[in-house]
Amino acid sequence: MRATEIERPDRKLMEIKEQLSKKEKELLILQDLATEFAAARDKEDLIQITRNKLRSLFAFWEIGVGTINDDGCTISPFLFELDGMSTTHPRYQEMLHMKYPIRDGIYDSTLDSAEPIMFYLPEMSRKGNLPEYFQVQLECGVSRILMTKLCTGEKAVGVMGMTLADEKPLSTEQIRLVKYVSYLMAIAVSNVLSNQDVQRRQVERETLLSLSTDIASARTAEDLMTLIRLKLKKLLGYTNTGLTSLDKEKNICTSIVLDPQSTCSNHPDYKKATTDGYRLYDGLALEKAFASDRPVVFSLKDLAKQSGMPSYITVPYESGLKIMCVTRLSHGEDVFGFWFVYYDDEGVLDEAKLRLIEGLSNQLSVALSNIVANATIARNLQTVNHQKQQLKEEKVYLMEEIAKSNNSWDIISESKSMQAIYELVGQVASWDSTVLIQGETGTGKELIARAIHNNSPRRQKLMIKVNCAALPANLIESELFGHERGSFTGAVERRIGKFELAHDGTLFLDEIGELPLELQSKLLRALQEKEIERVGGKTTIKVNVRVVAATNRDLEKEMIAGRFRRDLYYRLNIFPIQLPPLRERMEDIPALATHFIKLHTKKIGKRIEALNLKILDELMKYDWPGNIRELENILERSVLLATGETIQKVYLPSTKWELPTGSENEIPVRLQSLADNEKQHILSVLKYCGEQISGKNGAAAILRIPPSTLISRMKRLGIKKEHVDAKKPANATSY
Repeated sequence: MRATEIERPDRKLMEIKEQLSKKEKELLILQDLATEFAAARDKEDLIQITRNKLRSLFAFWEIGVGTINDDGCTISPFLFELDGMSTTHPRYQEMLHMKYPIRDGIYDSTLDSAEPIMFYLPEMSRKGNLPEYFQVQLECGVSRILMTKLCTGEKAVGVMGMTLADEKPLSTEQIRLVKYVSYLMAIAVSNVLSNQDVQRRQVERETLLSLSTDIASARTAEDLMTLIRLKLKKLLGYTNTGLTSLDKEKNICTSIVLDPQSTCSNHPDYKKATTDGYRLYDGLALEKAFASDRPVVFSLKDLAKQSGMPSYITVPYESGLKIMCVTRLSHGEDVFGFWFVYYDDEGVLDEAKLRLIEGLSNQLSVALSNIVANATIARNLQTVNHQKQQLKEEKVYLMEEIAKSNNSWDIISESKSMQAIYELVGQVASWDSTVLIQGETGTGKELIARAIHNNSPRRQKLMIKVNCAALPANLIESELFGHERGSFTGAVERRIGKFELAHDGTLFLDEIGELPLELQSKLLRALQEKEIERVGGKTTIKVNVRVVAATNRDLEKEMIAGRFRRDLYYRLNIFPIQLPPLRERMEDIPALATHFIKLHTKKIGKRIEALNLKILDELMKYDWPGNIRELENILERSVLLATGETIQKVYLPSTKWELPTGSENEIPVRLQSLADNEKQHILSVLKYCGEQISGKNGAAAILRIPPSTLISRMKRLGIKKEHVDAKKPANATSY
């Protein structure tokens, strides 16, 4: 037998032994590999395994793993070499942070194949269908990449790629090893992903727990915004944020918490975007977020392509932002606001951040609810304080009225004319009819009004007095009907008017003849409809008020002259009462004089028993143009100047005013309006008095009207200083 024939079996035997040794070595490596893959808990473990173990099985340069994202449509790099041959490429780092579509001809082919697939990069490049992640490898000298899917059972978790170091085709045995390694890798990747998810959720829980106390303690929008800026922005990495509140009655959203570091603040429409109200049912972000239990993500670019978009979309888009995430803020099904989060990077908002946003939205709901509740409490407290202030004002008003009632005279009369007035008061007091009291100044119209109120079923409520001549024309409406905050300059708070204050009581409108024409129509409506509107208000207020009006004017003449509305006159003149002047009830002077002397001696502290009979006779002969008010004032002065226990002298005006005759002061008789006649008459009296209005020698005393009434009429008639040529006395008081 030849030597060559003997050596062949030995060589075959040695080859068999080498193959067995190699398989035994591979088996040991695979067993060790399986053990290490099963023990891997993070990416660093997997990288060490691929470096130390896999290279002993395969001749490859780099290995990479991509995992399928939660959306099921994209793949992201998961495991990659940090020192591979392609790591120096300028686009390598950017490539690692991108998401790639599954349906790109590479990933979908790999996932659909039961066997590993070899991709030849130069050939694919010539055909023009090379994706970016293969282009980077080609530019780094890679020509072949073996791709295989990673599955755990029937579920695909990702793909694995290997850049091969030589041009030799893979054997069947090598393909088998690749499939087995891919199985081990799939299990390891699933374990690492699960471990990461557990760790991430633990971190999320700890984060939410640590923030819960801070968020719940926020009491104002400023507190919450500070917390959001310092903690949530760092945690979520967003660019801008903001909170809105929802008006559930109007279905309108308005901003309540703004980001002071917003990148949109320089946009020309930023102020409009943060102050506008937005419709809830807009078919866009708000409506979709309202209907969703989870945060809803929108592409601002896609939304901005449509016309007529609201500014909460267009302003962020034009400021460079790309993604908008909207989350509803609610308690159960009660939605009361939304949380907006904006990003300038499309790839940073992953599922983990969405879970965090969802968890934080629950806490922000509590915080925003607290803020809204605190704001409501603050408004209610302000209202309570306002009402307390209003009650104080009412108390002051009542104390003043009580003081006036105690310090002034009661109705004292024995004359037949006043007895007839008492009968009228008794007849009308029990009803709610409007009463018009007419009479000269000083005849006691207010006392008659108070007698009507005190004998009516409304006696337990207030009688509110308004002097229509004492208030400026521009304030009478506010005084009568009240006003809302901001309705005019100086209206710093809401205030109720005299009609509301007199609800269920009596409203006494003194000097009703002085009411401006433009307000007479509003008063008429209040009388007829029993409802009012505050100045600046939008709703009507029902009031139950009995009106008693008084005037020293002849309203019939005022009505004919066009200064008083006919319909208002007829509405007020339902039950007229005409008070007689003091000169028509002289028999009441002794009783009135006795009353006033007792009243003022008690106040002053003097002891005066009676009037001298001669003085009483003087009082009975005086004409009393100022009526009972003039009688009281004269007797008060006499009490002050009296030296004994009997008043020996009263200080009556020395002259009974009569208009002098003569060419200079005569008023020519000619056809003219009542207003012109009144104007000429007042001018004549002013000339005679030397422009003096008040005082015993003033024009008001001659005309027998209060100085304030005279001034008001002069303004209405357009009487100015230059209309009077006479020189004014040195001690005169003029207008």
